[in-house]
Amino acid sequence: MRQWVLRDVEAMIEEEACSPALPAGFMRIRPAYCGICGSDLHSYQGKHPLVHPPIVLGHEFSGTVVEVGPEVDPKWRGRMVTAIPSLACGTCYACRRGQEHICHRLRVIGNVGAAGALAEELVVPMQNVLALPAAVNLKAGALVEPLAVAVHALRRADLVGGQALVMGAGPIGLLTGLAGRALGMTSVAITDVRPARLQLAAALGLHPIDASLRGWQQAVGSLWDDGADAIFDCVATTVTANAALALARQGSTVVLVGVPEEPLELDAIKIQDNELDFKGSAMYRRDDFSTALRLLENRGVDVNPLITAVLPWAQVDDAFRRLVHDPGDAVKVLIRVGGTSGTP
Repeated sequence: MRQWVLRDVEAMIEEEACSPALPAGFMRIRPAYCGICGSDLHSYQGKHPLVHPPIVLGHEFSGTVVEVGPEVDPKWRGRMVTAIPSLACGTCYACRRGQEHICHRLRVIGNVGAAGALAEELVVPMQNVLALPAAVNLKAGALVEPLAVAVHALRRADLVGGQALVMGAGPIGLLTGLAGRALGMTSVAITDVRPARLQLAAALGLHPIDASLRGWQQAVGSLWDDGADAIFDCVATTVTANAALALARQGSTVVLVGVPEEPLELDAIKIQDNELDFKGSAMYRRDDFSTALRLLENRGVDVNPLITAVLPWAQVDDAFRRLVHDPGDAVKVLIRVGGTSGTP
């Protein structure tokens, strides 16, 4: 089979490899579409502290089950699926408490310690595989994982309804806003500095705020008499995190959703004096994936407008290089790996 291997910093090489073995309890999946995410780009640039080349990237994906190992129901063959990338140990403190997503020895398909979907085949434990509903095609299926990230962040805020401010109109920020609205939030505003992303946010029914303008904080303050019930920082810089703390209403919640590239310096007096709940949000749990699938199935969230481009297999290295050095207005780029027979 063919696969793209990250061999070194900004060195993505297409290689021939043996098909991976298929142990008991595993399925062989032929990926159809694979999304390129921010953590993939950090890995490509050598900025991800846990990703060590050589590795096959790709943790946002959909595909078709082509073979099942012993102990797996053969009815899975031919089904269109996605998969939960996290591979927990099952025995550490977090796993024993039902928090496998923050497992002490966590491996992540296509990210940390396990080969991903930028390959013509990969094998996945059966407990990690989820069938796509008939209403969810393979392109949308590749965005279940980032939508699950958004769902988990919303759950961390522990809100039913209410008003939310999302900082950053990238894929995760937009999905957080869309999922929040679909799950009952009455008003969602979103900030960014890029005109194209603000235009997309407006087209999706979110309230855009241009954070490049002087006075944008006042624009946020004018939206709600008593402020937002929760703020979601999907950028995760010292500037955005402190802006979130400054804008947060007393007794409200700030959720750090983005992955910081470096340590943050926070104005902690805001957390203490305003009795804020400042929370981190890491990955997702299985029920977040289930909710994400349900939102796609009942069309509560339409991910198609976020798909900027679908690029062929041969352009993987070019796609990574362009997204790092000249991303333009790209939001979510998918690689068409293969295995798309029968469904677009």
